[in-house]
Amino acid sequence: KLLAKQAGEMKLLKEECKRRKKMISTQQLMIEAKASYYQCHFCDKAFMNQAFLQSHIQRRHPEDSHLEYKKKAQTDKLQSEIDMLKEQLQLTRSQLEAAQHA
Repeated sequence: KLLAKQAGEMKLLKEECKRRKKMISTQQLMIEAKASYYQCHFCDKAFMNQAFLQSHIQRRHPEDSHLEYKKKAQTDKLQSEIDMLKEQLQLTRSQLEAAQHA
């Protein structure tokens, strides 16, 4: 029984060792890449490229990404309004200048 228990513990420890080695190698790659990694805004995980980060956010933070999507949509809407108002302002200025010259 003791041998079976120790064999099970040894198996778990070997799996943990493999996970830690993989994590260390990934961290070393990130260090060598000199901070060219993508950090999750919602947790402390980091990824080697944008695609991995996006899939992580969709899997692990769907409610947060939905809120962020709404904020981005609202920001885009406001930006388009600002652009439209700038165009109207420019048109009004040019009409005013034309009226002053006339």
